[in-house]
Amino acid sequence: MSLIPDMATARYVLLSETEVQPAALKQLEAYLCRSPHYVNARKLGQLQTFKNMDHPKIHEFVKAFFIHERNMKRGDIKDQVLYAREQNGQLLRYLERLAS
Repeated sequence: MSLIPDMATARYVLLSETEVQPAALKQLEAYLCRSPHYVNARKLGQLQTFKNMDHPKIHEFVKAFFIHERNMKRGDIKDQVLYAREQNGQLLRYLERLAS
């Protein structure tokens, strides 16, 4: 699982290969709430609750994005828990096209 920021809707998107059960989503939200910055952003309305994007090949789609859109070599692509540098929405739009 990975998180990617969605600046257009002020939330994170959880990328997963399988459907995440509601109990696991609540656990993740509780974990994120351990960060005072996350809690403050949520309380101030600056950040919405995350949404889930699940697809059996979601991580292959992420790799394809970096290969085709960023011209990276497969060996240079590292899985990340948080794709913090992908704030411009390009990766998210690419994944939405492929995962739909």
